[in-house]
Amino acid sequence: VSRPVKFQHTRKTGKIINSTCQPVTRLADGINSNKEENKMLKREAKEIVVSLSKPSKMPGFSYGLPALKSCPVGSKLAKIPGSTCGDCYACKGMYQFKNVQTSQAARMESTKRADWVPAMVTLITGQKHFRWHDSGDVYSLEYFKKILQVVSQTPDTRHWLPTREKGLISRYISAGGHIPENLTI
Repeated sequence: VSRPVKFQHTRKTGKIINSTCQPVTRLADGINSNKEENKMLKREAKEIVVSLSKPSKMPGFSYGLPALKSCPVGSKLAKIPGSTCGDCYACKGMYQFKNVQTSQAARMESTKRADWVPAMVTLITGQKHFRWHDSGDVYSLEYFKKILQVVSQTPDTRHWLPTREKGLISRYISAGGHIPENLTI
């Protein structure tokens, strides 16, 4: 019977070793040389995704993007008084602070990275709930597909994706796309 190999970071040498005290080499692309352990460290994941947000009215973490800049439909609705996005909460209050806007812009840019999906999986794994976009929205089909990859790889987390991008999601489903069971749109 084979047992899973546990890894730890040694403070003395700074090397990563497995439970048999054999060093594990990190290759240039961030993948470990030991095929049994290719998980990203949380520290590395945070550097990639910038941060998760913690909305006060939600039971878990979220991933906020810049309001309107990441909202193809919402940016149009925001111009219509009385519409769903006409009085967008993410365009006022704490969301107007420079540090919040800087983080949101950096998060949006990070979604274009090739290592964004494994980084998000690392940070979301173990969370009971996760909300996509306490601000912002699904800004492209490529980004939506990345979200679906993260959702599929975190099956024990209930994901909520509030969106106004109904057309984009409908086109994805019409083309044979699959929505994971643990995602509520």
